Amino acid sequence: MDNICIAATKRTPEINFDFENGTFEIKGYSMPENSDKFYIGLIERLSEYAANPLPETNFIINLLYYNSSTARSFQGMFQALNKLHVSGKQITVKWLYEEDDPEMRDGAKDFQSLVDFHIEMIPVAV
Repeated sequence: MDNICIAATKRTPEINFDFENGTFEIKGYSMPENSDKFYIGLIERLSEYAANPLPETNFIINLLYYNSSTARSFQGMFQALNKLHVSGKQITVKWLYEEDDPEMRDGAKDFQSLVDFHIEMIPVAV
């Protein structure tokens, strides 16, 4: 499976999905015009990976801002990760947020309530 590398824009995050190493990163701002269109391919590829995953999967989310439609798209990604966890695979999710941004921390807490694995919330000094 080919890796996915997408450069960040003013409205979309940098994406680095390394399927060979089971490492996935989303970084920057996420407020695309059409979140479903932007994320559907990523969710599909993550679901393909889930059919034959590595024993350990690492996911890093380092967003400065995301909109509500991105949050809906993230639900699909977290559902795919939760399926891996339920099947016995090791899932590590790190959610980095600026320490003075409680809304981003609260976003991680919202996603935590949807999954059975732990989301590590890491405050980053500004």
